[in-house]
Amino acid sequence: MEIKINSLIPYNGRLKWVEVFGYTSKGQPGLELTGFNGRSRTLKEKMVYLSKRRSLRFPILRYVLCLDLEDLSKCELEWLELPLLIAFWSMTGVLPLKRLDDCFASCKVSLEGNLTHMDFDDAFWESMHIQLNHKKKNVTFIGDGGISAPHCSNINDIRAVDLLNDTVGGFS
Repeated sequence: MEIKINSLIPYNGRLKWVEVFGYTSKGQPGLELTGFNGRSRTLKEKMVYLSKRRSLRFPILRYVLCLDLEDLSKCELEWLELPLLIAFWSMTGVLPLKRLDDCFASCKVSLEGNLTHMDFDDAFWESMHIQLNHKKKNVTFIGDGGISAPHCSNINDIRAVDLLNDTVGGFS
């Protein structure tokens, strides 16, 4: 299985779009994060911990998640925790999502399952709406459920906490 999800992360004082993509194979079973220049261990261990805490079972496969970004020195990678978790759990079959190409999320996940969402103002949503109209595209935002610019008809909104609680539980 292959999967891709988008995210926005703080990068050098601005927001930067990044893509996380992943795949499964029959190689050495486990979870591997690549493209993080040595900064992946905490992210990986957090995903494993959250999975074990919920007693989730997965097919015995190799799960690889990759970050497509060259310079990580000025990135706040903790905002990738939710997109990575969604991609991982989708590949394992825990989340009933098969295609995330048109989705984006930016959210920290605590060990207790608390979600900390990035705040986007009306100007952000308006700018995104204009860009999406120009490209004739729609996107789905997996976030806090409160897109503040309701006229953005090309941006769907899914509450991350509802998605996670409906499938694995224990999130707030």
